[in-house]
Amino acid sequence: MKVFIDRHSYIFHRPRFFRQKALLLTTVGVMGDKDVLDYLNAVARIWGFEVVARAGIFSHAKMGPLPAYRLRENEEKLQAAAKAFLAALRRETPRRPGFFDVMAFHIGRAPCDELGDRSPADHAYWAGKGWFEKGRRYYVDVPVNPVYHALGAVAEWYMRRRVRRDLREVG
Repeated sequence: MKVFIDRHSYIFHRPRFFRQKALLLTTVGVMGDKDVLDYLNAVARIWGFEVVARAGIFSHAKMGPLPAYRLRENEEKLQAAAKAFLAALRRETPRRPGFFDVMAFHIGRAPCDELGDRSPADHAYWAGKGWFEKGRRYYVDVPVNPVYHALGAVAEWYMRRRVRRDLREVG
């Protein structure tokens, strides 16, 4: 999975999966599922996916048979994730972006705009999507919490200042 994410890292700058739903699933022997799911959640959301369910289940590949309570936990987690995923697929209205999502938009927009001549593919992608337009609040036309937008605009202003300063120093 790490290699897959690395090979597709350009999508961090050119997100595209805004109408897609994601169910994140990981297996672990003993521990670590939360950390992996948190990382995959961040990647998927920055790429534009709506993460509708997450499940970390225990595997018995190296440890021998799982105890009955672990098997029940796994089954319950999988059933809950599948139910949430199916409900999201049936939902016709797009979800409202959360704080993380709005911040990712604003923080990503600043360098893609300011570095247009140094990163023309990213700039052209964002321009082609209309994401540089004045008043744009998010990648897709959905209601955005005004507080999230205001905080995102401040973060974007700050990022633009940093990029411009860095460009001046580099020359």
